[in-house]
Amino acid sequence: MAADIPIDAMEPVMPIPFVAALVASQLAMPVADRVPEFNYERGCRAAAAADTAVLAQSVSACEAEERGARQTLEQQWMQFKASDRKDCESMAALGESPSYVELLTCLQIARDTSRVPERSTFIKPNRR
Repeated sequence: MAADIPIDAMEPVMPIPFVAALVASQLAMPVADRVPEFNYERGCRAAAAADTAVLAQSVSACEAEERGARQTLEQQWMQFKASDRKDCESMAALGESPSYVELLTCLQIARDTSRVPERSTFIKPNRR
């Protein structure tokens, strides 16, 4: 029976709106749901340029720190609050030298300061 139906009258197996919705759902994923992609190499070279005597060693050490920070972020990313991830990502990407080390430090500070107890629980009022 399918042979009796003209080819142009057959419906596509996967309609276009479904494909568009599928693609759009991937594009709509919030950036803060995964570790951002930073080009940290440029920042390492710029930071090391101030000390030309150890330029190669400084760049290498900086890049190693950045790679280590990225690995830590990949392991711990979802443990940080979404609002902190968003705020810290914006801060770490400022300027021309985004940094995983700065991003990780910001997230750790945000996490740790949210754990600090209220003042009244650890500071006794001065009673004279």
